[in-house]
Amino acid sequence: MKNIRIQTCSMGIAAIISIGGVAGFATAPAVAADGDLSWRDRNQVQAEVSRLDREITTNPNEPDNYNERAMLKDRLGDRQGALADYNRAIDLEPNFTTAYLHRGLFRANRLNFPLGAFLDYNRAVELDPTYVKAYLNRGILRCSKMNDADIGMGDLRQAARLARQQHKTDLYQLANRELSRCEATRNTPLIAVKPAASKIVPPVARQPERPKPVATAEPVELNQPALRLASNKRSSIATPVVTETKVL
Repeated sequence: MKNIRIQTCSMGIAAIISIGGVAGFATAPAVAADGDLSWRDRNQVQAEVSRLDREITTNPNEPDNYNERAMLKDRLGDRQGALADYNRAIDLEPNFTTAYLHRGLFRANRLNFPLGAFLDYNRAVELDPTYVKAYLNRGILRCSKMNDADIGMGDLRQAARLARQQHKTDLYQLANRELSRCEATRNTPLIAVKPAASKIVPPVARQPERPKPVATAEPVELNQPALRLASNKRSSIATPVVTETKVL
C-alpha cells in the first residue's frame, strides 16, 4: 500500500487516508465538496484525476483505479462521475469490499440514500465478516438515519470487538465513541408537548318560543232571507226510493 496515513475524520465516521500524496477516505469519500478546496488543493486533486484518466485509458479493466478516481471526483464535487466510477469498479470486481464500503458512504452522505448505503454495507459484511469499517458504518447508519438504534448498537459493539482483535486502536476508540452516542440518543426521552387548553364556549341558552296565535275564521252572519232560501233548497231535494232488485 502506498504511503498510508490514518487520521480521525471530523465527521466521526471515517478515517482519512493519504494515497500518493492526495488525501482521500479510507472508509468514506472525501468530505470536501466543490468549493471547499483551496485553489492549490483543487489543482492537486485534478492532477491526480488526470493521472488516473491516463491509467484507465491504458488499462480500462483495473477496478482500483475507478475506486480511487471516484473518491477524487467526489472531492471535486462531481457526484455523477463519482457514482459512475464506484459502479464501474464493482462491475469489474463484484467482490470488491472497499468499493462497496465507499459507495455506501457516498450514498449515505452525498445522495441521502440510506437504503442503498445499507445494502452496500451488508454486501461488504457478507464478503468479509471481519471488516471493521463495514460494521462501524452500518451501525452509525442504523442509529442516525434508520431509527434502529438497538441493532445499530450491536453493529458498533461488533466493530469494537473486531478492532480490538485486529489491534486497530483508532477504529476501536471510534466504535466506542459512536456506541456511546447511539446509546445516549436511544435513551433520550421524548419531550412531551402539552396540548394547549381548548377554550370551552358555554352554550347559549335558547329563549323559549312563544306560541304563535292561531288564526280563527271570522263568523259569517247570514241574513234571514238567505237562511230561508237554503232551507227551501234542502227540503226540495227528493229522497231517492230504493227498490229491491232480485237477480234471476
